[in-house]
Amino acid sequence: MLSCVYYAILTNEANRFDPIYPANFPLFYVKLACVMALHFVIYPEVSKGMNIMKLANQHPTIFVKDGDKVSYILGLI
Repeated sequence: MLSCVYYAILTNEANRFDPIYPANFPLFYVKLACVMALHFVIYPEVSKGMNIMKLANQHPTIFVKDGDKVSYILGLI
C-alpha cells in the first residue's frame, strides 16, 4: 500500500494528488490519537497471525499434507 501511495505522489497522476491538511491543530490531534488507538487495537490480531505463520513455516511436519500452506495462508489473512 505504501508503494502505491509513493507511486501516486511520485507520478502525481494527472494532478489528482493534492494533500488536504487540517485547518486547525485540535483536529490534527484528534486524528493522531485515533490513528494510535487503531494501531494499538490491531496489533494483537496481527501478532496472532504472525505466530500462526511462524508455526506453519517452522514445523510443516505437524500438519497433514499441504496443511502447512493452508495454515500459513489463514495466518496471512
